[in-house]
Amino acid sequence: IQPVKKRKIEMTDERALAGILLEAQANLKKRKIDEAENKFIEVLQKDPKNIESYMGLGRIYVMRKEFDTAEEAYRHIVKINRKFFNGYRELLNVFELSKNWSELKKIAQEVLDLGHQEAWVYEKIGTAFRRTGYPDKAEEYFEKAVEAEPQNEGLLDELLEVAIINKNKIGRAHV
Repeated sequence: IQPVKKRKIEMTDERALAGILLEAQANLKKRKIDEAENKFIEVLQKDPKNIESYMGLGRIYVMRKEFDTAEEAYRHIVKINRKFFNGYRELLNVFELSKNWSELKKIAQEVLDLGHQEAWVYEKIGTAFRRTGYPDKAEEYFEKAVEAEPQNEGLLDELLEVAIINKNKIGRAHV
């Protein structure tokens, strides 16, 4: 009889946590940032590995432009689950917003090494190289992004832009 009773309590706790999480997400959508933050933290106090709560907190901290705290939230997510690539995507977005290009390159390479070779990862690395003055390296990554998503016009534009920059650099070197 006791195992059944224990299972009932666990299910009740899970339902309560799910309700708190839904409340937090609803508050976030309504831009009730402080209330949402409190609810996400409440969930984490009962379930310290709740990825959805960390994702919510990360969004809140990005909205507040608290990039270091957002970075902590997203790093914690990928520590909990190294294959949760939405956590990596948000972490890379934080590095892009805070112009932390070296960390963006490093973590994006980590994502590639984990086997997640999608256009968005190549685009992030390409952007980092372009912003740090290496359009030739940027072009390599934008080419890979376009290979992965040939119909993506934004990626084609990025590739064209760095290709033009590189052609102009080569042209100037021969003058």
